[in-house]
Amino acid sequence: MKNLYPLLILNLLLTTTYIFSQQTPVLFFRLTANEAAQLYHEFTPAPDSSYFHTPISEKQAKLEKGHYLRVNLSGESYEVSLYTTNNIRVELLNSQHDFSLLVKDTLGNNLPAAQVFLNKTAVPFDPKTQNYHLKRAPKEGILEVKIAQDIAYFKVEP
Repeated sequence: MKNLYPLLILNLLLTTTYIFSQQTPVLFFRLTANEAAQLYHEFTPAPDSSYFHTPISEKQAKLEKGHYLRVNLSGESYEVSLYTTNNIRVELLNSQHDFSLLVKDTLGNNLPAAQVFLNKTAVPFDPKTQNYHLKRAPKEGILEVKIAQDIAYFKVEP
């Protein structure tokens, strides 16, 4: 039985190596607020190299509030996407003609003091309904939510 112990350890190491080698490597690069705004409004799948200035770990990107470029590597190809970590949650409301939404923090509290923009058009807060409301507005585009020093971007699709 003692002779099997080294073989079991070797098998475990080889299996673990195989499993981890099957995962796609992911890289993260921190963006400034201005860079994030530009990319969210005019994203290209191959941003120029000037955006890849501050590499960080995946763990940092998931824990620290901010905007990042996420690069998935697969062989000789790669895919670039935007990744944001923030404390702002958006809940779109079902309205046939108007654009309506709630803005909340991670605890579910409404945030009536936020500045909200849909495609760079201000979406005012309605104190009566306690939501952000824009009459006869498109229901797609880039939603920008500002609260104090935090800015979050969301892609809104019909």
